[in-house]
Amino acid sequence: MIFQRLYCAVLNPLGRKAQKISEKNRDSIVFTALLFMTVLYVLDAFFENIGSGSALQELTYDPRVTMIIGSVLILIAAIFSIKGELKPLKLRLPFVVVYCAAFALIFIAGSIHYVGAGYHIFPLMMVFVFPALFLVWGNRTDVYRMYRLLAGAVCIAGLAIFVVTVLAAPDADGGRYQGLTGNPNALGFSAVASLAGALYLLLTEKGWRLILPAVCAAGNFGLLLLSESRSSLLCAFCVLFCAGAVLIRGGRKNEAAKQRGRRTAVIAVALIVGFPLAQLAVQNPGLIQWNPLPAISASPAEPAAVSEPAPAVSVPGSSVLSGNLSQKNDSAVSDLTDRFPSKGESLNGFSSGRIAGWKVFLSKVTLTGVDPTSERIYVDGIFFQSAHNAPLDIAYRCGAFAGVFYLLMLLGAFFFALRKIFSRGCFSPHLLFPCIGILSSFFISMLDVPILPFDSTGTSLFFLSLTPLVFFTRSDTQGAPTEEREQTA
Repeated sequence: MIFQRLYCAVLNPLGRKAQKISEKNRDSIVFTALLFMTVLYVLDAFFENIGSGSALQELTYDPRVTMIIGSVLILIAAIFSIKGELKPLKLRLPFVVVYCAAFALIFIAGSIHYVGAGYHIFPLMMVFVFPALFLVWGNRTDVYRMYRLLAGAVCIAGLAIFVVTVLAAPDADGGRYQGLTGNPNALGFSAVASLAGALYLLLTEKGWRLILPAVCAAGNFGLLLLSESRSSLLCAFCVLFCAGAVLIRGGRKNEAAKQRGRRTAVIAVALIVGFPLAQLAVQNPGLIQWNPLPAISASPAEPAAVSEPAPAVSVPGSSVLSGNLSQKNDSAVSDLTDRFPSKGESLNGFSSGRIAGWKVFLSKVTLTGVDPTSERIYVDGIFFQSAHNAPLDIAYRCGAFAGVFYLLMLLGAFFFALRKIFSRGCFSPHLLFPCIGILSSFFISMLDVPILPFDSTGTSLFFLSLTPLVFFTRSDTQGAPTEEREQTA
């Protein structure tokens, strides 16, 4: 409550000045900030692969810089999102305690020893920057407007990524498609986040406004299938399940079945045409020609890479397991179905060695954590630069208790989303985006590399979706306005 009063004291004067600008212009500023926030991860992945050697590459490659830029963008979005006077809100204490404990322990570990580039900024950002946005959005009864802007930013960025990717990175070699990211899993992370934003708009908009998200959903669902990223596919399944539940139950009472039928048809067509559309698009000869150069070399202080986690360094006589954990180097696996269990295949084999890696990382977890650059972890001749499980990676770096609280935070958010989807009565419209945002990244956090807010668009959406888990929002306590109810299927 003390922190909330401090935020109110600082933000209310800024909000009064911001509200002198028309609401339309304020929304445009918020949208622009959210759009730039969305593409931070994409710029990181693209410039890492292109290796332009430019100042922009240096900026986007370092997670410390991207988090500082992201923090500024979040504060801009918060200030221009203020509507009326901010007041303290009732906290959802169980989640807040777990949330604060996780990031406090990460900060303490980072004060004791090196835990990774950006990890000392990470807890400060989560405890002091994101809550400002949570408080502002929690004070709005029309928070759906902010979620619509966020979904629109993700959708437009996703559509732009699709166009640039298929023009500049034809699938000449076959196999798992990686676009400009240099990593099919990274492409999958971006695609599933864009799909989530597009589905939210498909569930809430009407008429011609369905065209843009439908095209975005089709293109990015196709890229997702071409990337064959299994963790991203699991997240996509959860998001589509959420969309299906909303369509079956209706976004509000007395929703016309005809309107829900139209939405269902648009979503179904987008998903059906997505794969052939993307497959046809990436077979172009490459209309934009890039001239890749060597990527940024690692600094002596961090032999693996500047960014943690980041592309790993090969060791003679061994292979590397990093963000691109299950990418094939030839055409041995050509179909998406080959990425799923086959008869006689072990669970560890299906997980591309993750289970064996988890066992090794778990055996090295201590109470205070360890410096990740102090040793190189090999499992069956494969170098693991990351645990490929966010809570376990946090536990390895920052200590067992930090990992446990981080796991509880993820599980709390996941079950919150499921509970809201399956709760009785009409689906709460203002909770639709948080549910989609959480589900779009949960399995990526549990099965892959991204941890920091801008490690992927999905992790950004996850943290931006936590407002109703931190506060009893005004949309909860006062009900959603009529306009919001009419906007949701």
